Amino acid sequence: MAYKDPPKEYLWKKGQSGNPKGRPKNPLRMFSLQEFHKWNKKQKREFLAKVSPVDRWKLTEGMPPQQIMGGDEENPIVIKIIKELKDAQEDNEGSNSV
Repeated sequence: MAYKDPPKEYLWKKGQSGNPKGRPKNPLRMFSLQEFHKWNKKQKREFLAKVSPVDRWKLTEGMPPQQIMGGDEENPIVIKIIKELKDAQEDNEGSNSV
């Protein structure tokens, strides 16, 4: 038995996954989601109003991929989308208060 020649019984079988249970779930995130789903619509709106658009994105979609095509050096596409969402939200709030 050598480094590059392990015993056959320890080799992966063809089609066998190296991680059969999959990636472990984040227990804190799962708990937070369960609690969030218990709230009524008013409580959810109040909470989300306090969360920045970037954090709201992270809550729903997770962290964006690091290499994003589009946009430019100073404003990647995700930042542009978030700014547009924020501007639209501010426009909505401005039109509702009139």
